[in-house]
Amino acid sequence: MRPVLGLSGFASWCRRGKKCGYTQLPPIRPLVAPPTPPPVASPPPRGWRRYAARFRQQPSSYLVAFAILHEVTAIVPVVGIYWLLSTTDWRVDIPEEYWAGALDRAERVARKLGLGQALPNGGSGSWTPIDPTVVVHLATAYGLTKLLLPLRILLSVALTPAFARFAIQPITRGLQSLRRRIGSGRT
Repeated sequence: MRPVLGLSGFASWCRRGKKCGYTQLPPIRPLVAPPTPPPVASPPPRGWRRYAARFRQQPSSYLVAFAILHEVTAIVPVVGIYWLLSTTDWRVDIPEEYWAGALDRAERVARKLGLGQALPNGGSGSWTPIDPTVVVHLATAYGLTKLLLPLRILLSVALTPAFARFAIQPITRGLQSLRRRIGSGRT
């Protein structure tokens, strides 16, 4: 950045409506020029150019498609891994002292949230015990899904153009046509 000379601060030397009693101008302070704009980004790689052009035309469709795909790639693995662990009855060897502390915390959270209550049989407000294998399977499914995050992001990015074209953009066009019909008085 190159300095630019200017008369910054001159207004504080001379007040409006009064004559300035100084015989010389105030000292000139160097100002910093505004930063130069960043260079134009390099073009995307050959295979991605048509997707980049579509993204520039309709960025909201692509962003919504990516967000939906990212959430779907999070929910489906959690459910799938939990189902797989439950059906195969896979068990993890966890020391007993860890179980006791984890179950106490889980029961406290369940009570605060109102979860795990048995159906009132004769007005008893008893709590059903939490099955430890369910907690372990849920925690394992969640952890494995978090480990799959890089793969989930790659899958979401790869499927975004097709999902935007076949799911998001038709919905957008339908909503725009409905808005035009309502605006013109036709329904």
